[in-house]
Amino acid sequence: AAAQGCKKVGYYKDALSSDIEVSVFSATSKSAILRWTRVYGASSYKVTATPQNSPGSPVGYALFGPNTVMGTINSLSPNIMYTFTVAALDNAQGILNKETIDSSSAPEVMDPLWTVKSKDSKTFTVSFSLKTGATSYIIRLQNPNRFIRENIVYSSPAEIESLDPYTEYSLSIMSVNSGGQPAIFLLLPPPQLSASSPNNDSITVSWAPVANAVQYSLSLYKFGWNTTVIKHNTSNTNWIVSGLDIGSVYVIKGFAWDPEGRQGEDSLYINQTTRPPMPSIANVSMVINNGLAGIKVSWNGMRGSLGPSSTM
Repeated sequence: AAAQGCKKVGYYKDALSSDIEVSVFSATSKSAILRWTRVYGASSYKVTATPQNSPGSPVGYALFGPNTVMGTINSLSPNIMYTFTVAALDNAQGILNKETIDSSSAPEVMDPLWTVKSKDSKTFTVSFSLKTGATSYIIRLQNPNRFIRENIVYSSPAEIESLDPYTEYSLSIMSVNSGGQPAIFLLLPPPQLSASSPNNDSITVSWAPVANAVQYSLSLYKFGWNTTVIKHNTSNTNWIVSGLDIGSVYVIKGFAWDPEGRQGEDSLYINQTTRPPMPSIANVSMVINNGLAGIKVSWNGMRGSLGPSSTM
């Protein structure tokens, strides 16, 4: 298998400001992921990449919405130094602020490993083709228990030591340049949904913020009915759904989106019943019970309630 090197930088701000700060989160041989701080009043962000050896010839650009703080720009060439520019735009596409950062793309995609030989019961010897611009290589091993280990090597052939005897491993290799080692992305966790029914035709869904999420997608449908699913996208952490059927059970689920537009893990389904309608009084009468006078009130059972009842 083949992979590429990339770059990772660690700062990030949540607060809106008039200034913009930019970092290169990671880069491959053909793309780069940039991260930036949000700018007050920005309706979109434009990212461009320009080779430093051709300063007047951008190779590509990408546009992102006002709530996006990380994005990918493609059409890069391997092992080239680029100037990346992120511009915050207003509704008229005027530039509110912009910032640039210089970074290189990763080396070429690695060819498969040439040979892998067992030197002894705990050591592999691996051979591979070297890539221009690569400063090191990462050989990744995975055993049958899916445990992953990475070894950094600088030349070919290379020895991988301290392995488990008589164990089958799968191997892959990545090239690394001055940008650093690759970033591995995991799915965002699911939002933990909770729901309530404030009245008999609406449901309120809420959840705690998911770290690194920029948007949430939710869906709701009536249990046991072949009805249309109601879908909703939001950057908030609550959703009020109105116009629902009285005293009915609804099923709800959701997931988060990361800044790169990747869908996170689905939440568990939760059920919520809309409140039943107000009961209508059917009869009021005087009664005598154990020599004491009282009033008996009865009403009609309503769909979604526990049924008719009476009081003395």
